[in-house]
Amino acid sequence: MSLRVLGSEIDRLDEAVAARLGLHRTDLRCLEIAARAGGVSAGELAEGAGLSTSAVTSVIDRVERLGFVRRVRDVSDRRRVLVEVTDLGRTRGSEAFQGLMEGSQAVLAGYSAPELALFEQFVGQIRAVLVAEAERAAGRVVAEGEQA
Repeated sequence: MSLRVLGSEIDRLDEAVAARLGLHRTDLRCLEIAARAGGVSAGELAEGAGLSTSAVTSVIDRVERLGFVRRVRDVSDRRRVLVEVTDLGRTRGSEAFQGLMEGSQAVLAGYSAPELALFEQFVGQIRAVLVAEAERAAGRVVAEGEQA
């Protein structure tokens, strides 16, 4: 199986989960970014998701209406507003991906610690390649759009 096929299957799962939760795929990606960060500004969320600030505001509004995130004041800078995942958002996300988590744990249990370390190294290196290529592709799209 190729990494490209694996990526397509991850996309398919994300689309199905987003639909089940009443979200757009981009909403789910932003929800995941906010959950990982523990609290993120709209600007940081836009950057992490590769969206404009106006697009991410629409995402936040939609996901907030469903009760999955809330806007809160940053305790260290009261002028700054953070987006954080609510208990409902965490619960629904955990439920939606429970089968994936359990299945993954079952697969990983069959490997030794050195094998798992190698997998972790491999996945980290592939992730770095993906991030670099996404940034390069995004830069190329912007450059092509500016020439038009």
